[in-house]
Amino acid sequence: MRRRIAYLALAAMAVWAVYGFARGHLFAQPVWTPEGLERFAIFTAVYWLIAAILLSAQRKWFVPIMAALAFAYSTWWCADVFHWWAPLAAIYFLGSCWMLGRWFARGVIALIAGLAIWVFLISIAVHFGVNRGWAYAIAFAVPFAARFRPNVAIPRGSWGTAALGYVLATHLMVALKPEVSSDGLAMHLAIPQMIGRSGRFAFDFHQYSWALMPMGGDFAFTAAYLVGGEAAARLLNFAMLFVLAAIVYRASLKWLSESKAAIAAALFASTPLTELVTGSLFVENVWAVFIAGAGIALADGELAAGGMLLGAAFATKVGTSAYLLPAVVIGAIRWTADFHAHGAPARQTGVAITTRLKAALPVALLIAFAAPPYLNAFLKTGNPLFPFENQIFRSPDFEPLDVMHDVIASKPPARDGFYAATFHSSEYVEGQDGAFGFQY
Repeated sequence: MRRRIAYLALAAMAVWAVYGFARGHLFAQPVWTPEGLERFAIFTAVYWLIAAILLSAQRKWFVPIMAALAFAYSTWWCADVFHWWAPLAAIYFLGSCWMLGRWFARGVIALIAGLAIWVFLISIAVHFGVNRGWAYAIAFAVPFAARFRPNVAIPRGSWGTAALGYVLATHLMVALKPEVSSDGLAMHLAIPQMIGRSGRFAFDFHQYSWALMPMGGDFAFTAAYLVGGEAAARLLNFAMLFVLAAIVYRASLKWLSESKAAIAAALFASTPLTELVTGSLFVENVWAVFIAGAGIALADGELAAGGMLLGAAFATKVGTSAYLLPAVVIGAIRWTADFHAHGAPARQTGVAITTRLKAALPVALLIAFAAPPYLNAFLKTGNPLFPFENQIFRSPDFEPLDVMHDVIASKPPARDGFYAATFHSSEYVEGQDGAFGFQY
């Protein structure tokens, strides 16, 4: 019966999607140029030819060979356009994050935890003239001093894995190109470039109103930029999408086979809006990695890591507040289960004290990792959210009224919200209609 209901729901959604496509005239929008379509067709043919050969001959080598090809192509491209070592720089920083995070978490959460720690440290270091490429390269080497044997499970090659690789490869092709977005050139790439030239964060908030906003994503880009330049920063942004796909894949394995879990991750990665935030230096991928990582950590009972990552998310975007209540609920449930698991006698012993401390540590880590940008803004302007909400905090350094008004973000939800977000996406996000994706 449940299967029949599921198929009926799928059929209804398919009809609704066809209706939306027919009425919305989505493909009348300027999406592809003829040259772009030709190149995309060539890329598609080459990719699936290689994939078919590997899947027919050596499935167990599919993922390693495809990864090697992607690295080789990226190195060749960067040698011609940027610096040949840019891919190595991005991998070097990610490796440092993983090695550092292993002290606090496991698996993919370890990598995200390490990234959160480096972002926290960089958010403090940028106020001093120590931010040089050689200094960062040496600092990133420190976590590698810990010796261990990596235990990474590589998925076996399948058509589902190939589909995921195909979608990710399309994003990689765009991520390798120079930055062209207005947000990236005006802020998210300008910040690493300024830090690289001056050795510190030298933007004055009197001239740049965004200079005191949370910048966790920008400091992550700075880490890669100082070691490998613009291409390394853009490749790090692509790597964050890869991590998000890995999280979706891991979560899907609870219900699906490896091949179908890979297809689920591919559907996520194929969202048109994903191309916007991956092909340009937006901070949404870094932000999403912190939020998703916090959710996974809390669900797995790793409360300390969850608090750390949620704090890093707050240090990246104020909008993390929307996820605070669900995180508190999940964390409370996990802590309660852990507390009662020890039994009533244990509540009179040191075990109970330890269990209570385990509840306090995530909160302390959340506050510590979230605090730097808001404390800095408060000390300099009196407004911890500067330049936003100045009608409340009344900083003399900005307009007293709420002039920072986002028309898209303030749009009230419609009764047909899911349909409107899908087929009238331009009313809700900075993208064309259909940017939200159709798979959901």
